[in-house]
Amino acid sequence: MLSRFAQELSPEIAAKPPLPSALLTDQLGGLLALALGQGPLAPDESSRAALRRRVLDATRERHAEPGLTAAGVARERGISERSLHRCLADGATTFATALTNFRMQVAQRMLGDARFDRLSIAEIGFRVGLSDASHFVRQCRRYLGNTPGELRRLR
Repeated sequence: MLSRFAQELSPEIAAKPPLPSALLTDQLGGLLALALGQGPLAPDESSRAALRRRVLDATRERHAEPGLTAAGVARERGISERSLHRCLADGATTFATALTNFRMQVAQRMLGDARFDRLSIAEIGFRVGLSDASHFVRQCRRYLGNTPGELRRLR
């Protein structure tokens, strides 16, 4: 994953990033944590697992905030950003992956429910934390296999 991320980096991305730079930094930090392994261990497995659950719960609760970063969740939980990345790496995930999964789960539910038909695709994207409609469409295609419009038609 780290290699693929590095391959995607280009001067154009630096000049006009598709996502906020803090989010790209979080993703890179998470990938580095995964690549480096576990790092220093907490006193016992249950405390590491409990911390990971708290971090994932906080991320799930705040997934709809555009620009949500690992630093913000770490601050809320009272831990360092490095500790957040390390505890997620222990569970073989990254902050960006977890956040995207939560967002796509909610988007899939909303697109599959006729009660949300009054909302535009862009509005659903905004409600799951993605303020750019074209980015939302790309994320749906990548993670859910279809565009939001196709998902609505397929239900």
